[in-house]
Amino acid sequence: MAQSYTSYFIGNSTDAQRAASGGTCLMGGGEENDNAMRWFLRRANQGDVLVLRTSGEDGYNEYLYTELGVTVNSVETIVCHDLAAASDSYVLERISKAEAIWLAGGNQATHLARWSNTLLENALRSAVAERNVAIGGTSAGMAILGGAYFSARHGTIRSADALANPYDARLTLENDPLVELPYLSEVITDSHYDDPDRRGRHLVFLARAYTDYG
Repeated sequence: MAQSYTSYFIGNSTDAQRAASGGTCLMGGGEENDNAMRWFLRRANQGDVLVLRTSGEDGYNEYLYTELGVTVNSVETIVCHDLAAASDSYVLERISKAEAIWLAGGNQATHLARWSNTLLENALRSAVAERNVAIGGTSAGMAILGGAYFSARHGTIRSADALANPYDARLTLENDPLVELPYLSEVITDSHYDDPDRRGRHLVFLARAYTDYG
């Protein structure tokens, strides 16, 4: 039976046990902003950084550990291959020991299918609420941090189609974020904003959120 996750690790394997400084870093997609990522790493206070993803490999490890000039104890990437990873004891333990957690891009529908309403989701919420862990994400990882967000469960939707029919079956708007962040409770997160132009669909998301959720 194949393992439900793959781990890529760099750094010191001894848990740093630092007090995190909290905070949220939202990145729209495309190339990472180095200064924003440095800010995010500093919130870990030289602790352990965990990257969660549902596709890809270890592209963040060297970048976060050595290339930005911010000292952290370790960087680990865990790729969750299926739903079983969200209840795996190792994955949950790594979340419980991280001082900063980054949600990589990919497909937010896949993220939600493998993480939402799981022990992993509970662990993330506890990490932020109880240990003040810094959290952030890019692209799909950012999208699911908003109080309302486009889940893409039926594929993407372009601005023209969203404006033509705000209740198009592809316009799947949800308000159950992976992590409850009070300052984002009334924020809609959308990524890759200019390519393609997503301003139109964002207006529709706002209207739908107001109509559906008040």
